[in-house]
Amino acid sequence: MDGNPHRVFAVAAEVAWVAASGAPLWVALAGAPLAAAVSAGPTSPDIDNTRNWRAVLSTFPGRADNKVLGHRRITHWWGWPALAAYLLVGADQGEIGWVAWALIIGWSSHIIGDFCFGKGGYDIPRGVPVLPWGWHVGLGWKSGRKKDRETGAYASSWRTADRYFCGAALLFSIGLMIAAHS
Repeated sequence: MDGNPHRVFAVAAEVAWVAASGAPLWVALAGAPLAAAVSAGPTSPDIDNTRNWRAVLSTFPGRADNKVLGHRRITHWWGWPALAAYLLVGADQGEIGWVAWALIIGWSSHIIGDFCFGKGGYDIPRGVPVLPWGWHVGLGWKSGRKKDRETGAYASSWRTADRYFCGAALLFSIGLMIAAHS
């Protein structure tokens, strides 16, 4: 899954959470950008796919570090957002608890997206790790890269399964929001 479908899915997840929790509409409007911000790029579980992360990895001896700290490994473990949610449920959230939930939802949506569409290849495993150090599971559905017949280059397309999935999730969550606030 590329960055844009991750962001769309994060917004869908945030809107669905707001609708299901009964929070006011402004929480969805304020939380959606936060969820999207941590669902793709260097502020997401894909931090493990950045130049700075790889620079840190290069300081480790050998290649054993790639088995735990490589792409779609420890930062993609479902336990991090689950632990954060567990700690948040027991805490006094005050007036800004929605901020923490938006961040947890954005990070979680990335992991769910990679569970569904994380195909794997090269040294990247399919899906997401069940344990922080490995044992990956995932559906491996086809993602949004298509090869151009003329140039041979890969380009994103909005007519792929992950784009349809994320678009449908967003429409569903908007429907939930309308129903919850009617």
